[in-house]
Amino acid sequence: KIEIRRAMLELAEGRAHAALLLRERLGGGGLPLSTRVDELRAVLDRLERNAGWRDAHLVATALAARSAGDEDAAREYRRRAEAARRRMLEGLAEHEAQAFEQHLRAVAASLTAGLPPETEQPLPDVAVARLLRVYRSLASERDPDELLPRVLDAAAGLVGAARAFLLLEDNRRLRVVLGRGAGVALDARAGGPSRTIAEQALRTGRTIRLEAAYEDPRFATVHSVAVVGIGGAIAVPFAAPLLSGTSASGPRPRGVIYLDDGGSSRPFTAEDEAVLRAFADQAALALATASALREEQRRRQRAEQSLEQLQRQLARTTADLVSVRSVLEAQLGRYGARFEGMIGRSPAMQRVFSLVERFAPREVPVLITGATGTGKELTARAIHARSARRERPFVAINCGAIPRTLLEAELFGHEAGAFTGATARKAGIFEQADGGTVFLDEIGETPPEMQAALLRVLDSGELRRVGARETTRVDVRVIAATNRDLAAMVREGSFRQDLLFRLNVVQIELPPLRERLEDVPLLAEAMIEEMAETTGVHPPPTLGRAARRLLLAHDWPGNVRELRNVIARAVVLCEGPEIGPDDLVFDGGRPERAPAAGGGPPEPSAEIIDFQAAKERWIRSYLEAALRRTAGNVTRAAELTGMKRQAFGRLLRRHGVDAARFRPPKDRS
Repeated sequence: KIEIRRAMLELAEGRAHAALLLRERLGGGGLPLSTRVDELRAVLDRLERNAGWRDAHLVATALAARSAGDEDAAREYRRRAEAARRRMLEGLAEHEAQAFEQHLRAVAASLTAGLPPETEQPLPDVAVARLLRVYRSLASERDPDELLPRVLDAAAGLVGAARAFLLLEDNRRLRVVLGRGAGVALDARAGGPSRTIAEQALRTGRTIRLEAAYEDPRFATVHSVAVVGIGGAIAVPFAAPLLSGTSASGPRPRGVIYLDDGGSSRPFTAEDEAVLRAFADQAALALATASALREEQRRRQRAEQSLEQLQRQLARTTADLVSVRSVLEAQLGRYGARFEGMIGRSPAMQRVFSLVERFAPREVPVLITGATGTGKELTARAIHARSARRERPFVAINCGAIPRTLLEAELFGHEAGAFTGATARKAGIFEQADGGTVFLDEIGETPPEMQAALLRVLDSGELRRVGARETTRVDVRVIAATNRDLAAMVREGSFRQDLLFRLNVVQIELPPLRERLEDVPLLAEAMIEEMAETTGVHPPPTLGRAARRLLLAHDWPGNVRELRNVIARAVVLCEGPEIGPDDLVFDGGRPERAPAAGGGPPEPSAEIIDFQAAKERWIRSYLEAALRRTAGNVTRAAELTGMKRQAFGRLLRRHGVDAARFRPPKDRS
């Protein structure tokens, strides 16, 4: 019963897994299977009571493997093994639990399908006690680089070997990992182990013990045996769940602990062989634990390095953002969101502000381009306000809005009697703006004959009134604007190229509102304040979040002018302190107001009444006109005015308008 005493010593030292490995090594050991199962069951019960979950998992796994003939018992042991595994992994981080679980699976596999069992000579208690001391010593080391030399020194010390080597399988060949002798490292190139002996032990899965290798016909001709003069040698194969330099997810590496007498003809005994076999298992487990800890440490170091790298990258990005923000803040601090009546924080508008400030002091013509409703006249006024002519007149004219027959007189003036109705001399806009600025809006609509006259004024600074004989000198700065492609008009022959050259000395292009949507809320809020002041709404309503989102979702084909119309209607229609989506009526396919046919809002009267009363009268007339047009159909009237039916209905109730009055007689019932 020496083997049982060894197992009990292991248990007494708290090493139940080692006890189990010793028992499994017996390959039966002459004991009936039922006795062995009973012993293991008692060990399992004791381990579970003492919360020894790691050992309980291994013992339960072994019992499940040996209960193949009793499915109920095997199922129960598997359940207990799983319960022990869960308890053992409690409190571990996810990556730690994964690494340790891999370790458990490998050890369990070695219990059930590991190396072929070998019969073993009974160990005396002294040898068992010596092994236990060595196990405790190895268990205290957590660095694989430090543990490997200690493993080999311990193996050599246990059996009195002169040399000890650890060999691992690498691409189906054994590689010497480390060699030790007399407590120091050995150079395997200068007289290493006998690979032939080690490879045979690995191939057969059994320990090879030789008392005189140079006399054994299998190895006598081996070069390393002959050169070193190896007499006694032992090669113990083992399967390691994890070893330094191996992957936890790959197959279990195999290896050999090889010891010899270094040519001293020291024979190894059967007891030495048994001691080394028991030691090899524990050495593999110690190396597995140390390697798992090493890998975890490396993962932590890699994570820390990655974190440091990310922090450095974040710091660089933050510095770049701070720099960009500083530039933007400096720019916004210079111009602000409002610049000479214009509003915008967008980069596009900040660039317009910068161009206006740059070109305004220079006495050169400016051409302002952009779609209708983008604010060309406002930009021209900003240029005038920033120029040296700011104290002189700013006179604007829309060239497309004046009939051709009257345009010349509007531009250059006329003498009395120059044409029918010209009863007195009148100065044109160029004379009116003398010393100041003339703004020619929609310059692309100017007829060809007027283009020549404009070119003459720009070239000479002189003009002739209609009906006059003498010329008049004027000092004006000309700013022109258009929403048309003047270069294309030049190619078509509808605009003079020489006039374009004179007008387009410097150009400012205004962006459409859809390209600067970030300015929409700013513009809307400013317009609400303006409209509320104009219409006498106090306090002015605020712009609700839902309405803001709706404004930002619109593409604004009519640009700022369309936004002004939408806000003006919203201020009038808003019934509460906040403008909501129902208050926004967008242009584009829907009428802005009910048609006047068949009745509509009354024309302004000379009678001066209270503003609120006038507003009330106008809204009632507006609603009645829509109902009259749709024969009292509330749904169609709401569609006609661009409102939702609920919003239209609220207005009807608020202003006391009865839709039934506008329905045909047969529908009133």
